[in-house]
Amino acid sequence: MLAGFRGRIILLVALGVIASATATHADPHASPRSIPVYVFAGQSNMVGASAAADGLPDLAPELVAPQRDVLFFGPTDDHATRWAPLRAPTELLGSSYGPGFGPELSAAAALASPDEPIAIVKDAHDGTNLYHDWNPARPDGLYAGLIARTHEALRRLAATTGEHPHIVAFVWMQGEGDSYTRAHADAYQTNLTSFLADVRRDLDAPHLRVVLGRIAYIAGPYARTIRDAQTAVAGHDKNTTIVETNDLEHDPASLVHLDTSGEIELGRRFARALQP
Repeated sequence: MLAGFRGRIILLVALGVIASATATHADPHASPRSIPVYVFAGQSNMVGASAAADGLPDLAPELVAPQRDVLFFGPTDDHATRWAPLRAPTELLGSSYGPGFGPELSAAAALASPDEPIAIVKDAHDGTNLYHDWNPARPDGLYAGLIARTHEALRRLAATTGEHPHIVAFVWMQGEGDSYTRAHADAYQTNLTSFLADVRRDLDAPHLRVVLGRIAYIAGPYARTIRDAQTAVAGHDKNTTIVETNDLEHDPASLVHLDTSGEIELGRRFARALQP
């Protein structure tokens, strides 16, 4: 009971910080400033499959405490359908090494400030591919769940804060799952182009900024095809940026997965790509 009470107090404080920031800097003749929302989605390296929260005190102690300027609509059982201040772990079951986190943790720390609080929605699933699992044509697929989850998160955030949240960026870390099959890899450029068009349409954000994590060469046998496809998509879309992951630290026990330090740096790279 006491832990739950403390959790509610922390959330109320975080919401108060966000409400205060949006009100303090508002033009008295304009509508209140809305809350920027970032959507993080993808597969295992977005989940943080080999990142361990207990490594944070040594690697990034600044990421241990709750981030009061960031609200998180996370994927874990504890916070699946409600907003809370962002803090590690953000993944209770997704990491191979106990409670973990994905790149959202360090990205948020770099993007948010007391003058610019933000909100993050995350929806990531290990071992998934774009060809089938995330296919927008599937009414029962992960894409449909992502869109429904994001709209529900926005509705709840508006109801909780009284503000008007708006999506400012979509961060996608995925492609490893399509790198093991030639047909999936060969179709990736077309599928990713269509996928991002559908995301923008269904989130009512036609010029939405997108950041793609470019998969590492050590993924499947067709990783180069996926990497080339990601580069081509970004090259034809002025609102899409790529960040490299090939040089990041990977888990020696599962080479396709970034380790704890790799996830921290990936988040920082996403943030740098999103900053003006």
